[in-house]
Amino acid sequence: METYGIYLGVLAAYGILFVLSHRFAKGQGIFDAAAEYLQGKWRGNAPFLSKEAVSMALKIFLAADILAMLAVWNAGEEDTAAKGYIFREENGGIETEQTLYLDRNGKKDSVRISLSPRDLTGREVEAALDRAEQALPKKVLGKQTAEDVRADLQLPDRIGDPEVAVVWSVDHPEYVDWDGKLTDQIPETGTDVKLTAELSLGEAVREMTMELTVYPRRLTADQKLEKTVNQEVKDRNHQTERKVRLPEQVEGQKAVWSSGKEEDGIRILALGLLAVFLWIYRAKKKKEDAEEDRGKYLGYDYPELVSRLVLLMNAGMSARMSLEQIAADFQRHLAAFPEQKRRASADRKKNFLKHHPGFEAILKTVLRMRNGVTELEAYEQLGRDCRLPEYKTFSDILIRSSTKGGRELLRMLETEAEEAETQRRNRAKVLGEEAGTKLLLPMVLMLVVIMSVLMVPAILNFG
Repeated sequence: METYGIYLGVLAAYGILFVLSHRFAKGQGIFDAAAEYLQGKWRGNAPFLSKEAVSMALKIFLAADILAMLAVWNAGEEDTAAKGYIFREENGGIETEQTLYLDRNGKKDSVRISLSPRDLTGREVEAALDRAEQALPKKVLGKQTAEDVRADLQLPDRIGDPEVAVVWSVDHPEYVDWDGKLTDQIPETGTDVKLTAELSLGEAVREMTMELTVYPRRLTADQKLEKTVNQEVKDRNHQTERKVRLPEQVEGQKAVWSSGKEEDGIRILALGLLAVFLWIYRAKKKKEDAEEDRGKYLGYDYPELVSRLVLLMNAGMSARMSLEQIAADFQRHLAAFPEQKRRASADRKKNFLKHHPGFEAILKTVLRMRNGVTELEAYEQLGRDCRLPEYKTFSDILIRSSTKGGRELLRMLETEAEEAETQRRNRAKVLGEEAGTKLLLPMVLMLVVIMSVLMVPAILNFG
């Protein structure tokens, strides 16, 4: 507890610092004002420290000082050794070892003291045995009564708190075995069985007896049928015979037997049919996901595609020349991937094509025109391939331009570029909101972890 003076001294130093720096506190917090005051005192000695850094350092050190003082106070509350005594584990616990510090005329030594669990008093032992004796019948019988036992018994080897050891014996093990299970030899009229339990706790030993009347266990319809069939099989066959004959009648009805293996084929066929449906569903889902991804990346490509086309046409190129230039740039990107049959390279190329379907569609359109397809047909095919409304609009603009001239095309494309840029901003905003939503769960989990790290030790210490 002597260290309290250090922590109180730190708090006093903070108080003095806040008083000295009050003139800097106009429009800012006390920590920022204190940081500005210290910067004035240290000017030239620590130029790398900003006011924000000094302010945060002051907050951290003050928090550490308060936590240290609370820890020492809590330790003082629990430090019974300073009062001349310590505690051992209760009965049933484990042997513990405590490290204490011994101060003799200024010389401090650490001493380890071994403590065995507490022994019970004679009265506590008798009370524990009484409780065990009262609880045993209900534990053994469950919902049954001692005069009508038709289900297996529960014979615990320990019971109560503190735990009392129980050793069981039975006078008729042919009716009730050592585990408490009823046998098949119990007569229909029932029979009396005596259970003996030896209770022990430490040196104390007590014996109790339970008088029971047991009957054959209650069987369900299926259990009765199984018992009947097994008895008939046993009666019809000798133990030395390898070939076991099955009864032709069971309970007066004709019996038709089968191993059930013919049903295995039906199960396999049903599983195969289920696998087919699952495979078809997976293929359909995969195709839908691929189309959805393609539509998404087509939307990402569209603003850049239209902007490039407008830029090239403003530079004096025609619509077809501009498209060929865009296609040539895309081909150069594809050529950057090595042609060797290496999986990593092929995967990167496939991933690049997946993320740029709009430029791939332009490349296919240019290749069609090079192969003799007319511009009108190529532009119509572009709209059909992409299927998005903006690409159909783009296709219509290109088709109209082939008949009305480049000046009209440029105006329409500039308008379309502005709309595409607006759509791009809206799409980016939606993606940002989705990303924030996805980050919400990890942030909540991190908050729970941080709160647990902070609160659990405090609860354990103060509890």
